[in-house]
Amino acid sequence: MLNPLSDERLSRIFKRSTRNPSLIGTNEGTTIEYKQSFGWLSLSEYLKAMAAFANRDGGYIIFGVKDRPHTLLGLKGKALENFEGIDNQKWSTHIREHFAPEIIWEKRTYVFEGEVYGVLYTYPARENR
Repeated sequence: MLNPLSDERLSRIFKRSTRNPSLIGTNEGTTIEYKQSFGWLSLSEYLKAMAAFANRDGGYIIFGVKDRPHTLLGLKGKALENFEGIDNQKWSTHIREHFAPEIIWEKRTYVFEGEVYGVLYTYPARENR
C-alpha cells in the first residue's frame, strides 16, 4: 500500500481543477475535508472529522484550501506556525482521552506550486482494517 502521506499519493489529491484553475480538482467527500486555516480554537472540529475518518476508510484534513469554492490558498503566518508546532505526543494523548479505540494519525506539510499546505491523515480504526 502506498504511504498516504507520500509525495506520490498527495500529488493525486493536489491538482488544479480543469474548469477553474484557482480551485483544487479533488472534491471533498468521505476521505477528504478542506479547511481554510489551522487554529487551536477549532480543535474539536478537527477531532470530530478524524473520528469520522477512523470509523470509515481513513481520510485527510487538508489545511489551506478555502471552503466553497475550494480555492487553493496555502497556509501562512500564524496558521502555518500552529500547524507545524503540533506536538504529536500531546495531541495523541488528548485524542486517547476522548476516543476509543485509539485514533492513529500523521501530519506533514506539502508544497504545491509554491504554497505550503498542512495535511493531517487519519488511518482507519483497527476494527476496520
